Amino acid sequence: MFAPAIAFVDLETTGTVATRDRITEIGIVRVHDGELVEEWSTLVNPGCPIPEEIQALTGITNAMVRGAPAFESLRREVFERLDGHLFVAHNARFDYGFLKNEFRRLEMPFTADVLCTVRLSRRLFPEAVGHGLDALIERHRLADAIDPDRDSRAGRHSALGDARVLWRFVQRLYHEKEVADIAAAVKRLLKIPSLPPQLPPDALEPPSDFDSLTLISLSSRKLAGAAVTPQGMFSVPLEANLRMKVPSVLNSLTMPFPAPATPCPSAPSTAYMTKSRSPTAWIL
Repeated sequence: MFAPAIAFVDLETTGTVATRDRITEIGIVRVHDGELVEEWSTLVNPGCPIPEEIQALTGITNAMVRGAPAFESLRREVFERLDGHLFVAHNARFDYGFLKNEFRRLEMPFTADVLCTVRLSRRLFPEAVGHGLDALIERHRLADAIDPDRDSRAGRHSALGDARVLWRFVQRLYHEKEVADIAAAVKRLLKIPSLPPQLPPDALEPPSDFDSLTLISLSSRKLAGAAVTPQGMFSVPLEANLRMKVPSVLNSLTMPFPAPATPCPSAPSTAYMTKSRSPTAWIL
């Protein structure tokens, strides 16, 4: 196994913004030296109403969390289960960001090494179509990790059920890939820099299926080949500026952009995919 102590983590929340929304369920599967040592989950009282669309997605209702403990009451239990473990989650910045914000509200420090299974899947299976959890379940035959009974709180879109899927996915990797390849992929991913503090915790964790490329500029270097078209559109050749392969339909990005004072504005040093139907960009 690629780490001596691993915590596979999944959360259900009231929304997607870690600084505003709150946790409604926590699931943690702990593995030591490749052996399962604990499965733990709990509902969490978020202290605010759960939107109806979120209730429909997760199956967690306001009535279910009304008598559940608040995160403040759970902080020690959660911390002790995560402390000293590699934090593994799907779209990991989402889960890590929510937990970090919950601890921050209580003025309790929390940090961990974080591994995202979306990125791990992309690195090990670059030819695969889709890296969302449902795609992983189907492609790697992981359905037996989740309980088909939604009311059990161990099915799909339950914290424990989804955390179990991640543990099963990693187990399956060792049957499908060479140990050295897995180790190299994990080592590379753990070297990816953390998110700058001015951006939200889940900013660089994309949905797994995308329609366009969103660019965020985090550096002062210049874009290679950038130009403003006569129509006032900002055109960026992606392959020349990103250390990544992009689909042929996204080899260039054209977007509305005020004519800059210089021919080449700041370059995007980070890229991530979005569900947006048209290319958009933020040059920060």
